[in-house]
Amino acid sequence: MVVAALSSVFVAADAAPVAGEPKFAGVVAGAAFASTGAAYTSDGISVSDTVTQISRERANLMAGASSHIRVAKSPACEPRADSVCCPRMAPRINGTLAPPGSPWYERLFADQLCTVMIACGFDEYGSNRSQDDLLESGLVARGFTRDDVGAGARIAAAGRVAPQRLAEHWIARAAAHDVAGRPVDVVVTLVRTGDGSAGGDAASAFLEGLGRCDVAMYGGHGRYGTGPDFDYNFTADLVDGKGAIEASFSEYKDLEEFLVERGRTNKRSPLAEYRALVAKGRLQIRRVNSGNIVINLRNYHTAEFGAHVMVDQLKSDPNIRRMSKQAFDKRYRLWLFNGCRTNDYFYNLRKLNPKVNAGGLDLIGTRRVTYWSMIGDTMLKLLDELLQRRNFSQILQALHSVNPDNPGDDAKGPSHVADLGRRA
Repeated sequence: MVVAALSSVFVAADAAPVAGEPKFAGVVAGAAFASTGAAYTSDGISVSDTVTQISRERANLMAGASSHIRVAKSPACEPRADSVCCPRMAPRINGTLAPPGSPWYERLFADQLCTVMIACGFDEYGSNRSQDDLLESGLVARGFTRDDVGAGARIAAAGRVAPQRLAEHWIARAAAHDVAGRPVDVVVTLVRTGDGSAGGDAASAFLEGLGRCDVAMYGGHGRYGTGPDFDYNFTADLVDGKGAIEASFSEYKDLEEFLVERGRTNKRSPLAEYRALVAKGRLQIRRVNSGNIVINLRNYHTAEFGAHVMVDQLKSDPNIRRMSKQAFDKRYRLWLFNGCRTNDYFYNLRKLNPKVNAGGLDLIGTRRVTYWSMIGDTMLKLLDELLQRRNFSQILQALHSVNPDNPGDDAKGPSHVADLGRRA
């Protein structure tokens, strides 16, 4: 789900980085997350230095080019690029607007304890910062207290797996009641990405929460249907025959506009020009993928230039973390992925993790554009609905109530859909 990509890094007219086909030589550096917590690209460039540079340039961009940024309603997805036209790929699961029944509250509230992961992804323009704050204030308003020790003790008392990754743990006693009317304590693990420099840590904590918690929620960029992301996207350099940088790009839009002009001269489409430059080693990608969690590498958005860039550079990264490689035990879970068109994730979540699905995994995602300004409210709204034991129909209606239509941005109609798992 994420908005418009990074701000300009080297020159005023830069655009979001691009990558080549799987194993294209044009993709020259992938970020690796070391056990020390420091992240470096494969050619030794410090991610923290990159973050500092991008942050500085982003501030300059926001001061002088605010017309490129919609602060109030910043889409949780990358912008469309209608000049690239290809048929849509299948297979996929779209989800339903009318799911029957309710979440499996007997399992969610077992041991009179419900564990919840709430994770806010990263936005290159800083939109995640306001949502980070909103989530904290929202938990406080709902009676939650930050208590890492107390939350850990409550989890241990229920015989649950203790959290190992760095995160915030909030607890509210008797925040809900089970079907027998007994009080249920709720522990929320909150993951916030801040400036994106520790995206690998945030991604690790979220992955742990997916396995450990009864409920897991992600709010952030959908990254063209590829998966959650907790750090910066990537940058692209155009180099000459000797390897000297001629121009740099950190926004999809700017890169595409450059390729439109260059392709017109060479009688090629922007996508064909992109592939030609990558194949020749003229367009090189510097990626920062330690915060990415790949769910899907099918390109469901072939009419959008940025989708090709995103899928290409992830496919070519041998160190990327894939959901299909994660181990889950067999038990009931409910997951929300809140970003642009996150029902793109459904098919692979069903096909690639048989054990997690065997426990009765229920999925909630989006069917259209959503906005950063609604991310915190959406995840808190789901928390409210679950603690009141609402059914799925009520939950989807409630989520739509905080994600109103905006037809001019393809945000039209109900915002969320569900795909329910089988219960043994």
